Amino acid sequence: MFTVESESRIFEIIDENRTFNIKHLGGIDMSNRFLKDPDAILDYIFDWEDWLEDGEFISSYVITIPDGLTQVNDGKSGYKVTVWLSGGTAGTDYTVSCKIVTSGGRTEERSIVLRVVER
Repeated sequence: MFTVESESRIFEIIDENRTFNIKHLGGIDMSNRFLKDPDAILDYIFDWEDWLEDGEFISSYVITIPDGLTQVNDGKSGYKVTVWLSGGTAGTDYTVSCKIVTSGGRTEERSIVLRVVER
């Protein structure tokens, strides 16, 4: 695990190949790129803990998956939304988004970019 910091953002990478935390700072949309093999079935975690207010929770969520990737499974546990993905065409970038609605009535969306490569 490592953290990259700059004046405007913080990324905390749990596993640089598949699982990540998105840190929200100053209203900036935090997104990142990850590598995925076309044959891999991997989980990607959107962690909202630092963005949610005290006592607020995720009421609902929607995962948006582009054509070419397959959503195998998804789920919510506490402050995290996990999506399992398979497929993709080598050499192609795919944007995957997670949009949440909170118990406080707030709506927010975060996206990642998956680059599919033969590994």
